[in-house]
Amino acid sequence: GEARALIGLARASDIQNDLPKSLEYAFQALRIAEENQYLQEKAMCYTDHGYNLSQLEGNLKEYSYYQQAELIYGTLGNDHDLDYWKVFQKMQSVTSLFYTYPNDSTLSLIQNLLNSTLNSEYWHPAILRILAEAQIKLGKNKAALNNLKQVIDIVKNVKNYYQLAYAYLDLSSVYRTIHEQDSSIYFAELGFADAQHIGMRDAVLSASQLMAEQYESIDLKKALYYSKIHDSVNEILYGGEKVKSLQKIISQEQQRQRNKEAAQIAYQNRLKQFGLLSGL
Repeated sequence: GEARALIGLARASDIQNDLPKSLEYAFQALRIAEENQYLQEKAMCYTDHGYNLSQLEGNLKEYSYYQQAELIYGTLGNDHDLDYWKVFQKMQSVTSLFYTYPNDSTLSLIQNLLNSTLNSEYWHPAILRILAEAQIKLGKNKAALNNLKQVIDIVKNVKNYYQLAYAYLDLSSVYRTIHEQDSSIYFAELGFADAQHIGMRDAVLSASQLMAEQYESIDLKKALYYSKIHDSVNEILYGGEKVKSLQKIISQEQQRQRNKEAAQIAYQNRLKQFGLLSGL
């Protein structure tokens, strides 16, 4: 239906790093799902909202959306149409918890989810990479390197350039941390090439920043080249017009939610008044 089509457009916009457009589609889908009591689509929207909000620095509402989605998924049983969304929700939920409380306990939640996806060619490398990124956060660089190399071995065979680009950039970051500059540059260049190949602007942004920093002390011409790419992509993704568009879309949805809550309160008050009148 229309709601699912809009959710698909929202996910496609996520991949293209167009957050305002993704939110616009997702909010439209949520309105349709709420008006028609489409529980599956409502849970999908909550999951996608959580992911979108995780892209906004300082936003603390993402986990509440994941929780709302999980509650709905729990009422829908073993609906295989939702398999993708259930794993996506769980992946984002445990990731959100880890970065809110980065420690071995929350790291183990990612490990447990990874163990449940051993037979999934799609989810296993994605969650293995997330585990590696969490290990980097905790300074477990050796374990992270091993896991990232596993990710690359898996996704290279199926030409999953999306995961491959991110894994290369994560490797570059680890080698930068342990001061192995040549390796850092090598993997940043690989990540940059794959990101450009499939139009991953956020990965191009990260790769160009990594290379601008690494080349600064050894090749100023290359450092300037990648710095210009970084600034150009950053303007496309996070420039003034994007910010204004994002603020407008979020503001409109917040107003819609306030209007909805006000209408619900007014309805409940009318019911109470009717009850009182009926008792006279």
